[in-house]
Amino acid sequence: MAHHTDSSPAPSRASRTRRPLPWATLRSLAKTYVVFRDHDSTTTGIRIESWNELAMDDYVLLGNELIRIWELPKNPDDDCRFWSLNGRRRGYLGTTPTFHPIGQPVYKVSIHPPGATFPPNGLPIVTLYYRNDDGGGAFGKDSRLVFDPPADGQYQVRIGDARGQGSPRHAYQLTVRPPRPDFTVNFSPATPAVPKGGAASLTVRADRRDEFDGPIEVRLDNLPPGFSAPATTIPAHENSTSLALFAETGATIPAKAPPLKLIAHAVIDGMPVVREATGGLPKLVEPGDIVTTTEQAEITVSPGRETRLTVKVERRNGFKGRIPLDVKGLPHGVYVLDIGLNGILITPEATTRTIAIYAEPWVQEMTHPFVVLARREGKNTEHAAKSVLLHVRKK
Repeated sequence: MAHHTDSSPAPSRASRTRRPLPWATLRSLAKTYVVFRDHDSTTTGIRIESWNELAMDDYVLLGNELIRIWELPKNPDDDCRFWSLNGRRRGYLGTTPTFHPIGQPVYKVSIHPPGATFPPNGLPIVTLYYRNDDGGGAFGKDSRLVFDPPADGQYQVRIGDARGQGSPRHAYQLTVRPPRPDFTVNFSPATPAVPKGGAASLTVRADRRDEFDGPIEVRLDNLPPGFSAPATTIPAHENSTSLALFAETGATIPAKAPPLKLIAHAVIDGMPVVREATGGLPKLVEPGDIVTTTEQAEITVSPGRETRLTVKVERRNGFKGRIPLDVKGLPHGVYVLDIGLNGILITPEATTRTIAIYAEPWVQEMTHPFVVLARREGKNTEHAAKSVLLHVRKK
């Protein structure tokens, strides 16, 4: 049942006026528009008219929805991608993702304390209040509000139906508690099929709880003989990453081998926290029509610069078609340049492709593995290379 939760100062004896409590002031800095099509409340990509005044991680106000840019469009026929959670667009400061029609204004905004004032610039100033109509990607239709009291005092929490309905049968359960930041992890596929002499791409996901946004270090345990996978990190504020599970040509799976286990470490409120997820046994399979490798096992890039990586494919079983490439597990702010309308392709007459990888100027120094994989069109199979180690280093 749709409902909303808000927080207001409790009325004093002298006044019974209930005033909504302001959370933040948004100052608009630039304006563009939704174009091409209408957009629903879940999609992570929205087509916009222009983005020359926008940058990755900027906040934008779309209707009553505050969202954050994950990735700018790669070309005029591409969408602007926004931060998401469990495949749904993520609203910030209690705002709820909704439907957006063609022509709706999109405002780049900066976030300021309540009551902040600014010289006029011809664009709107918006006040957000402590109010939420849903719980977002992690909590579904149950409303959830994170409230940090600005001062000592008495506050009133009010629950109501978002459609203004009510009766003795409209019952709600309200839970008020301090935050308990935590997380769980999982990986997929849990029972990966790994080609002999090749790799399978695994996606590692974190379910973050109560505003925990710190980095999570993860590694695979119980790897059978001849299998390897690099330790990696789900970076702060992110919810997933990818790694390659590689099998040597002589890899074996013992009859009584234990199942794969993912072990995750994080620090929450100064205390170490360990979480685990158990999968199944990997399966060894034949390589198939494509074997993917990379010329470099490690690459280094400086913030604000780009580097090159050469991908090689061995065609087998007479396969001569084009081969789309994909790159997974790059940290936020590091991405592949010059992706065309059809993606990154190795043409039918070629067996190599050199790609450019760029790091935004604000990316911090780190070491992080990522995965390059080739897709076999028609059969829709994936053929990953061994993980490549990315080093971001300032010169």
